[in-house]
Amino acid sequence: MAEAGRVEPVVMTSFIAGVLFIWGIFALSGAGVTRRLPLLKTVIFLVAIMLIGRGIAFPVIMPIFPSNSLTFWLVSSALCLLMGVSYA
Repeated sequence: MAEAGRVEPVVMTSFIAGVLFIWGIFALSGAGVTRRLPLLKTVIFLVAIMLIGRGIAFPVIMPIFPSNSLTFWLVSSALCLLMGVSYA
């Protein structure tokens, strides 16, 4: 899609990067590196649940995106699971 000049990959990647950036700020706050943010425990809990859920639910999600390889699913799911457990 990116090679074809479509804007969707850029928008989606930017959105994901922004969400991960915000989650990273909350992780740093939880680790005491930055000031304590409001709703810190709630956000950390929700992030952990979402990442662990994504890491475990990949067999259910795979048919929705048939163009992704098995390697992609295994690596990205393992990373999500690792990040989720780290947040937890």
